[in-house]
Amino acid sequence: RSIEKCKSLNMFHSIQEAFQDSSPAVATSKLDEKKMEWVQMMTLKRKQQAEESRAKREEEARRRREEEEAKKAEQAKKKEEEKRRREEIFEQYKIKKELEKEEKGGGVSHPPPTSANKTGPRMRPRSAGAGMKPRPRTIHVDSDDVADAAARSAAGNSGGGVVRSASGLRGSHSNLNIS
Repeated sequence: RSIEKCKSLNMFHSIQEAFQDSSPAVATSKLDEKKMEWVQMMTLKRKQQAEESRAKREEEARRRREEEEAKKAEQAKKKEEEKRRREEIFEQYKIKKELEKEEKGGGVSHPPPTSANKTGPRMRPRSAGAGMKPRPRTIHVDSDDVADAAARSAAGNSGGGVVRSASGLRGSHSNLNIS
C-alpha cells in the first residue's frame, strides 16, 4: 500500500515537473487539472478498497454465522438422537422387567408398555444390590467351640489375656447363635 502511494506520488511529481517547464499560465491551469484528476483518482481508489474490505468482512461474518448455525443444528440433532436412544433403552428395560416379573410370579400377563402410553411417572431402576438377601446379623458358632470354651473356663485358662464372657466365648452374647 505504501509502495503504491510512493509510486503515485512519484507520478504526481513527474507530472508537476513536466508542466512547470512550459509557460507558467498554461502550466498552472494544466497542473491544477492534473492535481484534481490525481486527487479524484486516489479518492476513487480508496473508496474501492474500502468497499472491497467491507464486502470481505461481511462475507466472513456471513460464513461464520452459517458455520455456527450448522454446529447448533448438529448438536440439536445429536441431542434428539441421544434422547430417542435412551427412550428405546428404557422401553427395552421395562419390557425385560415385565417378562421377569411374569416368569417369577407366573401371574396375569400384561402387554408390555408402549412408547405411546407414557402417562405414569418415570421411576428410577433399583440398584443391583437391592434385590439380594441382606447380610446376617449373627455369627455362626459350632457347639464344639462352646464345649471347648466351657472346659477352658472351668480349668481356669482364660485364653492368654483375651477377655471372655462367662460362657468362655469372645464378644457379645447377643450376636452369637449356638448350633
